[in-house]
Amino acid sequence: VYVGPISQTFTDDQQERLAGYRQALRNAGIPFRESNLIDTDGEGVSDRISQQMNNQPETTAFFCFQDNLALEVIRALREIGYSVPRDLSIAGFGNNLLYPEEMKVPLTTVSQNENEIGRTVVGNLIKMLDRKSVV
Repeated sequence: VYVGPISQTFTDDQQERLAGYRQALRNAGIPFRESNLIDTDGEGVSDRISQQMNNQPETTAFFCFQDNLALEVIRALREIGYSVPRDLSIAGFGNNLLYPEEMKVPLTTVSQNENEIGRTVVGNLIKMLDRKSVV
């Protein structure tokens, strides 16, 4: 199940993460189902997780748009009696959390090298200002 923003006004990173989720399903031979998208625009993530588990108790994993959402999903699942990671797998995105004490195991997360991204962006801006090509 994908947990994240699913509005019509996607940012590039929102589009890419959802596209990556769909591609991973394809690669694994798992059919994409709209019912496995939980929109986080607005309130009620906890209620949506509870509804998901009531409607599809066969759910085994959640991929969350950000690590903060992953923590919300873990908390919501625990509130309704699930154990993470024993009952369900959770993955986040960002690798930028300080783990709260209630986390029994570290969060599985997609890591970004933010320092390298920043260096690359600044380097490219300097090249552009010097009218050099950016590849």
